[in-house]
This record gives sequence, C-alpha cells and structure tokens, in this order.
Amino acid sequence: MTDLEKRVVNAIRAGRDAFESNYDNEGYKCPDFYMARAAIAAVYEWQPIETAPKDAEIMTYRKAGLISVACWIGSSWYVTDGCRLLEVTHWMPLPLPPTPKPANKA
Repeated sequence: MTDLEKRVVNAIRAGRDAFESNYDNEGYKCPDFYMARAAIAAVYEWQPIETAPKDAEIMTYRKAGLISVACWIGSSWYVTDGCRLLEVTHWMPLPLPPTPKPANKA
C-alpha cells in the first residue's frame, strides 16, 4: 500500500469514527458523506489559511475539526449560505468535478 493509499484509508477510518453519530438536516445518518470528505482531504495537502486564494471557492478547515466549502468576502471566509466562518486555520483546493461518461451508442 502506498503512502497516499494509507492516508486515504486512515482518513476514511477517522471520518467514520468521528462522524458516525452525526445526522444531516433531515435527521438521517450520513457517515458516507463525511468519509468522502475525509478521503478528499487525505489526497490533498492542507495549507495555512494565510496562503489561500481570495478569488476562488476553497475547502476550509476550522479548529473545531469542521471542513466547509467557502469563499472570501470582504474580510472573512463565508460558506455559500452566507454564514461567516470563525477560526479557519487551513485550506485546500476543491477537487475536480466528475467527468461525464460518454453516452452509449447503439
């Protein structure tokens, strides 16, 4: 197993352990969502927030251990619903979107 694979596996395990009791807004358990976010975080390296671009959406990490997609507005980081983020310490770029599969031709 490569170092990257080990990091992804460990991040998925940590995400599962840390978030298996969390619920989404509808009241359903959603550990897969958190495990996916942890796996993405393991692939990229977290950078100090001071180095973050202020002209793009990024993933942010806060002292509370929360990961959010955010953008810089004025003098603070905000999530897309308009809530200001506090104690942001690190950032990383968003992953690339999924590649569409070509349509099957008969």
